[in-house]
Amino acid sequence: MGSAPSTAESGDTTRAILAERGWKKMKRIGQGGSAKAWLVESAGEKQAVCKVVDLSKTDDDDAGAFKEATLLASLHHPYIVRYRDSFCTDGIVCLIMDFCDAGELAKQIRRTRRKHEKLPEKLVLRWFTQAMLALKYVHDKHIVHRDLKPGNLFLTKRGSIQLGDFGIATSSTSDSTIKNGTPYYISPEVWEGEPFTTSSDVWSMGCILFEICALQVPFPGNSAPEIAKRICQGSMPSFPDCYSDFLRKLCLQLLERNPENRPSAGDVLRLPEIWAVREQLLQEQALLQEEQPEWNLDPGFGGLQPPRSGRFEVGDLVEYYSLTNCQWLPAAVISTADLGEFPVQIDLKPGVWISFEEQSSRMRHRKEDVSFDDSDPSEPQSVSDDASTEAPGNELEPAVALATSTTSTTDEVEFIAELKKHDLPEGLDIRNIGRSCRTSAA
Repeated sequence: MGSAPSTAESGDTTRAILAERGWKKMKRIGQGGSAKAWLVESAGEKQAVCKVVDLSKTDDDDAGAFKEATLLASLHHPYIVRYRDSFCTDGIVCLIMDFCDAGELAKQIRRTRRKHEKLPEKLVLRWFTQAMLALKYVHDKHIVHRDLKPGNLFLTKRGSIQLGDFGIATSSTSDSTIKNGTPYYISPEVWEGEPFTTSSDVWSMGCILFEICALQVPFPGNSAPEIAKRICQGSMPSFPDCYSDFLRKLCLQLLERNPENRPSAGDVLRLPEIWAVREQLLQEQALLQEEQPEWNLDPGFGGLQPPRSGRFEVGDLVEYYSLTNCQWLPAAVISTADLGEFPVQIDLKPGVWISFEEQSSRMRHRKEDVSFDDSDPSEPQSVSDDASTEAPGNELEPAVALATSTTSTTDEVEFIAELKKHDLPEGLDIRNIGRSCRTSAA
């Protein structure tokens, strides 16, 4: 067997191979394991990234090296790095994909930390929602990424995140317990010998969310055993108090050590706060549709546009997000109608038809023993918000609903001024409403 070519020879070979395909090698922009990433440019001056694997320097074979290319070619999503081409010549495998012109998320985190700044919550929610949309799309195809980390999330100057590097991705039915991936982001059950699952990816997203906000990993350590011990047994890290309570609770749910209690990507995307962000993202993608006509927004957004058929059936156990209680409440579907937008009724709000659009943002199938709130199950629950204004009976007036669902610390004068914009029932004491709501919110 001949000796492996030198670095210079290998580089010249790669340059010649790319030139035959119409690509000019510009500069190296990354390296990991046996792979190198090069910025390349086409004859039309369009830039792309070429991931190069030299088979003479790895135990992998052609089939293994093309696995990522085959997988990436099957994925079509606005927030997944786009596949362009792949080929193998003289033992050099090249995978061409889109160039994300704002670099890795990991670099953005380091840059922000050096400046002693914090990333705005609005931007955090945007990036996190985009990543979760990509993850749900991947999970729906029965794929586990297995190496989610800021270094594998790439930014564009348009303000988007794209998920990449599927080099160690596997089928969600795989029972492999090999601890591939980056130690800081590996879930407790994998450290304990269980196989990677979609829930393992969700744990990794919890680590990423924490790192985006705190600008450091949640479970630091100087060795793999030390990191593993902190992940499996250590105390949960303190979430930065400059961010909302919603982000803190969400991060804790994603970092639930019991994988059975972690939400799925779909569960997270149905949260009202996340739903609002993805609605905005859908509008943005609609504007880009002419530029990227091959993207099908319905499956590409993992159900962002709800299917035009009923999601719930009579007897389904669900959770309903109450604006009054600001939490998910258990309920059951008691009636459905095959009309227009497929409205349903639940036992919490008998006689009230809940529209399809409201179902999409405020109803979800119940998951046993999983909750996104800290409510005491022993306390009686009630729902009396302004969700459906067409309901008969004792529904609250819109202004009263506004008062009972307000939990901010707005000055009482401004609060009452807002109430006065509505037609209130005769004899209703506005100030008492304000005071009672302030007391309940506290």
